[in-house]
Amino acid sequence: ETDVLIIGGGAAGAVAAIKARNYDVRVTVTDKGVLGRSGTTCTTGGNAHVYLPPKYGSHPDDTPEVYMHDMVKGGEYLSDQDMALIVAAEAGDRVIELDEIGVPHKKLPDGRFKFLRTLAESYPRAGDVKGLGATLMGVLRREIFHRGCSVFQDTMVTKLLTRAGRVVGAFGYNWKTGRGTVFAARRTVLATGSATGLYLSHSASYVTTGDGYALGYGAGCQFKNMEFQEVTLSPAPHGYA
Repeated sequence: ETDVLIIGGGAAGAVAAIKARNYDVRVTVTDKGVLGRSGTTCTTGGNAHVYLPPKYGSHPDDTPEVYMHDMVKGGEYLSDQDMALIVAAEAGDRVIELDEIGVPHKKLPDGRFKFLRTLAESYPRAGDVKGLGATLMGVLRREIFHRGCSVFQDTMVTKLLTRAGRVVGAFGYNWKTGRGTVFAARRTVLATGSATGLYLSHSASYVTTGDGYALGYGAGCQFKNMEFQEVTLSPAPHGYA
């Protein structure tokens, strides 16, 4: 039994767990692999590149509105603009919070964030992590255990349990031991990543196989933008591929 059940142990699930513990509730995290070493985040660059207020050293002409415009234009105007606005307004706060719990961002000798300008950005922005996604997840894994969350590793959730149209928990099993577990939860968070593992060529972990899509579908969730899949540019000898 738990107050908040979080399915998935990548950055999204880990941050959700840390946030939930701020309210002094029982938090349980399940991960199909080893927490901090499976999923998408640990195989990515771990770089946010977000707008930060001027006091952190951003360009004086940069604003959340410019940041949002860059996202929408860079996405060929296919982006969900409501979501883009949320990211533009709140992503910087999340980077500051991660920095405060020990995520080692790239900084200048005087301690200020190091700003870099990359594809589709109007101005340099901050958020690069030393050691990339693996280092980011190492810090989040430490925080999850430090804050007293219950963690079920090597546990694959196969079904959301519902009552009167509401999710009340889940069933999962440890694929190493074969032992099943029923989780009763007041709230359930799906944070299982995308489905890149279904493709022959992909950059994320092979265990990122769209479990959350199947779980949500089985519980009656509606879907949108299913034509989009996560992809990462990988360095190639003569550029990017």
